[in-house]
Amino acid sequence: MDTSILLLAAIAVLAVLSIISISMAAVAIGRENKLRARMARLMRGDDGKSVEHLLADGLDDIQEIREMQQANRNSLNDLYAQQNKCLQKVGFVQYNAYEENGGNLSFAVTLLDKNDNGFILNIMHATSGSFTFAREVKNGTCKGDISEEEQISLERALNGTKESPERAQQRGKKR
Repeated sequence: MDTSILLLAAIAVLAVLSIISISMAAVAIGRENKLRARMARLMRGDDGKSVEHLLADGLDDIQEIREMQQANRNSLNDLYAQQNKCLQKVGFVQYNAYEENGGNLSFAVTLLDKNDNGFILNIMHATSGSFTFAREVKNGTCKGDISEEEQISLERALNGTKESPERAQQRGKKR
């Protein structure tokens, strides 16, 4: 009898363990099914696109943006190169060319690019008419003799000020 009770007890324990194992397997299978469904939804996407397609589209977009960025860089480099050739420095002096004329109607204007190349225009007003002179400027210097007003205009363009400190001292000494 002892052995039969032990055998019945062992069978009962095994039955309980079997029921627990079957229950755990059922829970695991249910969780696996839920996980598979979530994975399928993720791979399919809410709107029918898979994650793989979404990633491929995203990579295509990134490549397109990189190409646009490079094109923008090239355009900016072209603009910077062109900007160096544009007139961007200005010097201006208004004066009386002849003592009998008043009103400072004569003027010299200097227009230079980034590399200090450009020209000086000197327009002299007289009672009999106006005279215009143009002088080429290369690397910040002008060949030949230039008038005091043209020199002041050139210095103002080169220095980006109304007058260079040296010129202001010279003019102060003359007075």
